[in-house]
Amino acid sequence: LPNMVFVKDATDLRFVRINKAGEDLLGHSRETLIGKNDYDFFPQAEADFFTAKDRETLASGRLLDIPDEPIQTRLGLRYLHTKKISISDDHGSPLYLVGISEDITERKRAEEDLRVSEERWELACLGSNDGIWDWDIPAGTVFYSSRWKAMRGRAEHEVTDSLDEWKQHIHPDDLDRVMQRVAAHFAGETPIIAEEYRVRRKDGSWMWVSDRGLVLRDETGTPVRMAGSETDITERKQAEASLQEQTRLSMLTADVNGALVRNTTLPAMLQACTEALAQHLHAAFARIWLIGPGDLCHDCVKAAHCSNRERCLHLQASTGLSHDLNGEYRRVPLGALKIGRIAQGSGAMHTNDVFGDDRLPNKDWMRSNGLRSFAGYPLVAGEETQGVVMMFARRPLTSVELAALETAAKTVALGVSRKRGEEALKDLNEHLVGRTQQLVDANTELEAFSYSVSHDLRGPLQGLFGYLELLKRRLGSPADEKVAQHLEKLAEAARRMEQLITDLLAFAKSGHDDLRLVPIDVNQVVAGVIEDLHLECQGREIAWRIAELPLVQGDLSLLRQVVANLIANAVKYTRYRPHATIDVDVASCDDREAVFVVKDNGAGFDMQHADHLFEAFHRLHSKRQFEGTGIGLATVRRILHRHGGRIWAEGAVDRGAAFYFSLPLAKDGQCLEPASPMADRMQERGHES
Repeated sequence: LPNMVFVKDATDLRFVRINKAGEDLLGHSRETLIGKNDYDFFPQAEADFFTAKDRETLASGRLLDIPDEPIQTRLGLRYLHTKKISISDDHGSPLYLVGISEDITERKRAEEDLRVSEERWELACLGSNDGIWDWDIPAGTVFYSSRWKAMRGRAEHEVTDSLDEWKQHIHPDDLDRVMQRVAAHFAGETPIIAEEYRVRRKDGSWMWVSDRGLVLRDETGTPVRMAGSETDITERKQAEASLQEQTRLSMLTADVNGALVRNTTLPAMLQACTEALAQHLHAAFARIWLIGPGDLCHDCVKAAHCSNRERCLHLQASTGLSHDLNGEYRRVPLGALKIGRIAQGSGAMHTNDVFGDDRLPNKDWMRSNGLRSFAGYPLVAGEETQGVVMMFARRPLTSVELAALETAAKTVALGVSRKRGEEALKDLNEHLVGRTQQLVDANTELEAFSYSVSHDLRGPLQGLFGYLELLKRRLGSPADEKVAQHLEKLAEAARRMEQLITDLLAFAKSGHDDLRLVPIDVNQVVAGVIEDLHLECQGREIAWRIAELPLVQGDLSLLRQVVANLIANAVKYTRYRPHATIDVDVASCDDREAVFVVKDNGAGFDMQHADHLFEAFHRLHSKRQFEGTGIGLATVRRILHRHGGRIWAEGAVDRGAAFYFSLPLAKDGQCLEPASPMADRMQERGHES
């Protein structure tokens, strides 16, 4: 029982029984307490209080409830909730007093902490100038603080305690989003609710608020209360709008710079720049002209007033009201019209009153299109004017926007100036591409040569095998043992030559045959390879652990070479293990590719030589230890690279090796979750013996 239970003699109020909880609470053993009264352990005032309550209980014969009883113990001051009752004999005379005391010290402290916290909360709310709300969810009522009401311009009596008082004044464009956030918080998807939205004031204006709240739940997890605060962030939002305006103009510079970098041709670059002007400066009409060096202006505007030797502005890019590059103003002589004068050196031109500026013709056209402002800047790089950028807008242009346009003009001019350098770089790149193609062609020819040589060597080699067989028959059983050994060495060398030719052919073929991509069940491929290796494994103890493997996309013939080579290597390099283990598993997997691993406990290798494993003719073990040509892993790497995959290895000398390779998943390929231990996802294929 967690509460203290004690029994006192009704005559002298000495303890006659007390439980273990009482011993722990008072800090005295049962032996120390029995036979003693309150004056033996407590201060005089406390002992007087306890004794008086005991006498009152014995005299009344009723249950006495003492909800808050301070008591000094050896463990310090504690607070108890005590209930006392008398036990009487058959004649009604009290024999004993029984008491039960619950230690409520921690609850008292929590209540005090809560009181202090609430005082701090009230002070913080007053200091922060926030509006406070408290929603009693079961009752459907909401408390709104005076500040909350004042923020909306409403008097105390003008606001009810309903939830609709809050909802009906939220901006229609924000309401659904806010209610979705509340629902998500109710569902436990978010730790708090924190939203920014607009609410309507009494005068009809809109105010931005930052609303933060937290739901409280009962013991079943049901929301029963939600409280929070609102802050007026209207000024902050206005500042953000101003910052967004500055960001918009910064984006103009960024987009113009991006246009110079992304576009490879001058027309595309300039067109992207005009579109950036139209987007970020809200231009109704934007154009860029460039001066054509040495051009003859035969068909330019106002040709009657210009010399055939006069240089012209050529329209390069246009967007907005007119994007035709072959219109009346596609060529303009320097000095003619506003843009010609800008290019000739009169400097920038801008006005927010196009109808009051005599330099701008076609007033009827501007009026019909609602144009109000114009700005034009020369494109100057160094001391050379290269063209003009201009724009019209349907609103006045600010000084900040004009400065942004001027910066854009300087950037465009630098881009045009660098174009010749880019063209030179392009020529160099084309030369390098041609040179690279020559190297590719040479490599292709080398592969074809290797294939041809390997193929042509088979004929003489078959003849050699034939003559060796005839020689053996002719000699029969030679008396000279050395002759037999020489013949066997010659035959072994011929077999190695045959294997080398076979591997060379496979290596060459892996690089030039067309891929026939189909979905491939790697499980079937692995099973087939293991079956093919049955004779080689005969007489050995090999534990095969094969995981469930996903479908991949690839060329079946080539990928079977990959799997066969890696598993055959595992069988070969575990040859001297009395208990060999070979694992085939999925190391990792995502929605695009799977990484497989073939792992063994064989001879392993030194990681210092890992980079050379996949080089042709490179071997880490002697032929006396393990046979091979050194071409297999090079072929594997080439096949995987052609499939968009990769391969790498990890190992240690005499501690086995693991070969990892990746392949693209088939459309319907799925990977098992690799979270469980490998042994749980593998099937024991038993032991070969």
